[in-house]
Amino acid sequence: MSLNIVVIGAGLGGLAAALSVKEESPHHDVLVVESAPVLAEIGAGLQLTPNATRLLLRWGLGPSLEHLASSPEEFVVRRYDGKKLLGERQGFAAEMLEKFGSYYWDMHRADLQLAMYERAKALGVRFQFGVLITDVNPSLPELISDKGERFTGDLIIAADGE
Repeated sequence: MSLNIVVIGAGLGGLAAALSVKEESPHHDVLVVESAPVLAEIGAGLQLTPNATRLLLRWGLGPSLEHLASSPEEFVVRRYDGKKLLGERQGFAAEMLEKFGSYYWDMHRADLQLAMYERAKALGVRFQFGVLITDVNPSLPELISDKGERFTGDLIIAADGE
């Protein structure tokens, strides 16, 4: 059975939802609606723990991300003012890989978002930008945009941060 799925939001959460669905059930139709007019560079650095990188690798993002990520060999935690050392680990990257079976990556949020977006498109996820959802009719279920556009689905996933 094929489902029609609408995801609200093309941030990391919405893209993760779309990727999860398409990787596990390629026959489902997935549409992501995003209020921003384009996918824009927002945010800064991220620290991705092994549970996150394991999913990214499962979704086929390794080749797109490996050259953009760094795996810290040393992990240092200092007090907010930078003066007091709270903790330190040497050999951190190797320890994470051995202990948890995947990588600990540092990378820019925009790089991750773009790679996830490109992978989702390659899997057949459709995107509509500039769509601001202003109302929801849960009995159908149906989404209504500020321009009066209507989107229906068997499943609606809200990942717009609102």
